[in-house]
Amino acid sequence: MTALKSLFYLASDLSPGNSAARHLARIAMGLNRERFQVQVGALAGSDSPLADDLRAAAIPVHAVPIRNALDWSGQRRLRNTVANAKPALVHAWGARAARSLTGIPAVALVSDASFAPPGLNGWWTVRRLRRCNRIVTSTWAEGERYHRRGVPTERFTRIAPGVAPPKAPNRELILKELGVPANARLIVVAADLEVDAGLKSAIWAFDLVRYEFPELHLAIVGDGPERESLQDFARALMFDDLRVRFASARADLADALTVAEFAWVTHERGDHLFALEAMAAGVPVIGWNQPSVAEVVEDGRSGLLVDLHDRAQLAAKTYPLLTDAAARSALGTAGRERAADRFPLARAVEHFEALYDELTDP
Repeated sequence: MTALKSLFYLASDLSPGNSAARHLARIAMGLNRERFQVQVGALAGSDSPLADDLRAAAIPVHAVPIRNALDWSGQRRLRNTVANAKPALVHAWGARAARSLTGIPAVALVSDASFAPPGLNGWWTVRRLRRCNRIVTSTWAEGERYHRRGVPTERFTRIAPGVAPPKAPNRELILKELGVPANARLIVVAADLEVDAGLKSAIWAFDLVRYEFPELHLAIVGDGPERESLQDFARALMFDDLRVRFASARADLADALTVAEFAWVTHERGDHLFALEAMAAGVPVIGWNQPSVAEVVEDGRSGLLVDLHDRAQLAAKTYPLLTDAAARSALGTAGRERAADRFPLARAVEHFEALYDELTDP
C-alpha cells in the first residue's frame, strides 16, 4: 500500500478575489486523498469564504500572517506550523509565500510568483526563487518572466492550469447578490481592487457601450483598497445613469460567471486564470492581449483580444456582439470547448500529483 504523503500549501493570500488562490483551492481539493494529505497555511485570507470551502473539504487552514520581511515572530510561527505538519513537500503559491520559505527545510515548490514586486521584497523573492527545488509555470510567458529574473530554467516544470465545468447557479439569486436587476445583461470583471487591476479602463469602456442597452450592467467583483476611488470614478463618469455595481469577491466566481454575457480581462498584468474560468462557463472573453492570456484565449475563436489599455477597442469589440446573439453564443461555445479540451482540472491535478511524487520519492 502506498504511504500517504503530507503536503503543505503556503498561500500568499486566500482571498477569493485572487485568481491564483482559486486555482490553489481547485488543485488542493482535487488531489487523491488516499495518496496525499494537504494542509494550507495562509499569510492572508485565512478567514475568507475560500478558506471555509477548503475546511469544508476536510483540508485544515492555518493563519500564518507575516507583516514584512523583518517580522521574525511571524516567520517563527510559520516555521513551527510547518514543522508540526511534518510535510514531505512545501508548495508556495505567490511571491509573498515564496519569500517566506526561509528556514523551512522541506522540499520547496513555487507557483504563481513570476511578478516579483520592486525593492527589497522583490530582491528577496528572486533570491528565494533561485534556490527552490522546482518552479511550476502555468504558461510559457510565465516561464519567460522567471527566466528574465535569473531563475535557472532547468528547475521549471510547466503544468497548464485546470478548470472544471461550473455548476448551474440560481440566476435570480446570483443577480440579486451582485446588486443588479433580474432582467440585467451583465459584463463581469473580477480582480482584487488595486491600482494595476485595470478597472478604470473597464469602467471607461463600459461608458462607451451602455447608451443603447438600458439593461446592460457592469459588475466589478472583488475587494481591495481602490474600491472607494473606483466608485467615485464611476459616479463621476456616469452620473446620469449609473449601472456599475461593486460586489465582494466570491469563492464560487466560476459558477456565478454563467449569468454573464461577457467577461472582460483588463488587468495590466493579464489574468489568464480568470479568462479560463469564464471560458469554462461558456462566457465570451474580451480583454488585453497579454502573453499569458493569449496562450489561453485564441483570438477571434475562443475570445477577442485587444492591445493593452486600448479601451476604445475593448468597447468596439463588445458592441457588435451585444446585438448578435448567434456570434456571442459561438464565441462562448468555442471557449467552453477549448477549456474542456486543453485545460481540464483532472489533467492538471494528475500532473501535480506526478510532480509531487517525483520530488518526494527516494
